[in-house]
Amino acid sequence: MCVLLLFCGFRERESAIEVENIDKANLIHLPMTGDSISAIDLFLKQISMGDKKREAELNHFSHYHPLILFDAQGDNNLCYENELFFLNELNNDKICNACVQKISAPFYSCGLCDFFLHKWCAELPNKLEHPCHPHQLILLKKPPKPIGLFYCNGCGYYCNGFAFQGIRNRCMNYSDYYPDVKCAFLPKAIIHKVHEHPLFLKKDCITAGCAACDRCIGMFAFGCDICNFNLHYTCARLPDTIKHRYDEHPFTLIYAPIKNGLDEYMCEFCEEGIDPKWWFYHCIDCDQSACAKCICTERKEVQNIKWGSTYNFDSHPHRLIYVPTTDDGCDYCQENFYAPFPLTRQIGFKCEQCNIMVHPFCPYR
Repeated sequence: MCVLLLFCGFRERESAIEVENIDKANLIHLPMTGDSISAIDLFLKQISMGDKKREAELNHFSHYHPLILFDAQGDNNLCYENELFFLNELNNDKICNACVQKISAPFYSCGLCDFFLHKWCAELPNKLEHPCHPHQLILLKKPPKPIGLFYCNGCGYYCNGFAFQGIRNRCMNYSDYYPDVKCAFLPKAIIHKVHEHPLFLKKDCITAGCAACDRCIGMFAFGCDICNFNLHYTCARLPDTIKHRYDEHPFTLIYAPIKNGLDEYMCEFCEEGIDPKWWFYHCIDCDQSACAKCICTERKEVQNIKWGSTYNFDSHPHRLIYVPTTDDGCDYCQENFYAPFPLTRQIGFKCEQCNIMVHPFCPYR
């Protein structure tokens, strides 16, 4: 007991020194005021390594064709003459092949394929030190085997974007450690309005629990060791307000504990009761509530998947395309898409030449 108390006291003093030395002015402050600005976008822009020379044309290891730079500055010596028109007409469904987030300028694009890279994603470092991993991570130059689909250790979802990996000869227990781009470049610390101290990036908060939700899952978190306060990183980046098509007013994020609140709240989406011990959204004007998981993202399990991407399998003669699953079963194993791989139940591969749909892992089995 004495040893434990000494250790805890040492850890608190160490954390206090770390908090004292950090430059709070340069930290990202959360939550964002609204959902029009994404915290993930701010995290990803930190990847930029300074004022690197802008290349008008780039040959990148991830693509067969040269990539052309599109920059909001409109420098026609670097970009197409119709660049500004292209930027204005750019559809919201254009997705970066590296971070699998919506594309925004500056970015590189292939004129022949549906291939996009944010400029900062095209300049990812080959090696990376990460606070949640004991050894150096390396940027994979090829998609992870066997299907180009990997499980991200940061957010707990499958992804088909770029991945970092633990070096095998140094990480015997981490050879399958794959953070995606956005999780690899989460800030080491943030400021959140619900807590007085900076919150530092950590591997998870399973032991202490998350202050915002009741999920016990292994994903990256932000925490304060002095106060034993933790937030899943997905909870930490919830916006302060959200606009939804079902309500003319914005929903406001409600933090627990609620003072002088109602005894019962019901989610308008899943129609289940909301436990006021955890964070949720509420519209004061309409007296409507919503679970954070319901209102924030539809098909959240596939937020890291770029649909339309292709992959080659040795067991199939044609390229297969990533597509959302349907109610039909897999043409390989004849089972529905909720079995035998529940974590990838919304992800399928389609062959347009053979007109078949299959589980992600079935072509490899």
